Amino acid sequence: MSLISSTTGRTAQGMYVGAKSGKTYYLPWCSGAKRIREENKVWFESKSAAEAKRYKPSVNCKGI
Repeated sequence: MSLISSTTGRTAQGMYVGAKSGKTYYLPWCSGAKRIREENKVWFESKSAAEAKRYKPSVNCKGI
């Protein structure tokens, strides 16, 4: 389980998360991210890092 900093909202792994088998990225607290098993999570430091790996932002995750 990741820890979220109260001042930045960042997790220890990264700011955005996606699934190994998917192509969508989320903020860690979005419902889609919560459904991803820990062993299947892929972490990204930025939107551009996620998009460089061909992930797209979730349309249901507010704040992306």
